[in-house]
Amino acid sequence: MSKRQIKLTRTDKVINFTLDFLSYTLNFLDTMSTAILSREDAYKISRQLYSGADLDNSDISKFLYSLRRSGYVEQSSHAQSGSLVITNKARLAVVEKVASLIPNDDKFRFVSFDIPETMRHNRDMFRRVIKRLGLKQIQKSLWVCKKDVGKYIELAMDEYAVSEYVIYMVVLSSSADEFINNLLKETKGQ
Repeated sequence: MSKRQIKLTRTDKVINFTLDFLSYTLNFLDTMSTAILSREDAYKISRQLYSGADLDNSDISKFLYSLRRSGYVEQSSHAQSGSLVITNKARLAVVEKVASLIPNDDKFRFVSFDIPETMRHNRDMFRRVIKRLGLKQIQKSLWVCKKDVGKYIELAMDEYAVSEYVIYMVVLSSSADEFINNLLKETKGQ
């Protein structure tokens, strides 16, 4: 194996560990109804996720520092010293895993946006999030799904500062029901 292949493998492991850690942590925090994670809980979660790996406090500390440097966690200013706050960026990083757990229902969720060209980066980032949430494009800037993803859409709108350019609608039926249902079935099978 070449050095490049080893490096890619290690990078993939770090990315997978980061996503697993954030997913597990967000589930843990939802259960606890808090947005603050103590350093001890972070150590506990890391050890539970990778019980087979030899993780010592130094490894976990480096990992938490890396999360903080990447903007996934922040040092809490209101809680006890050493506590971490999970950021919106972290929530958006695992949005695909979260969306896969949300069941379909009978309502359509439409997202329409007209974000100016001067905000191209924000628009692209917002579009990536709605794709990862499972919304399907039915017109140039009109997207639809049948999952209750409103809080994640709002999170993305706030994170990328595009709220004034986005409309989120929950609709029981539309004149395009058959077309939309076929589109959602078609892409589901792929």
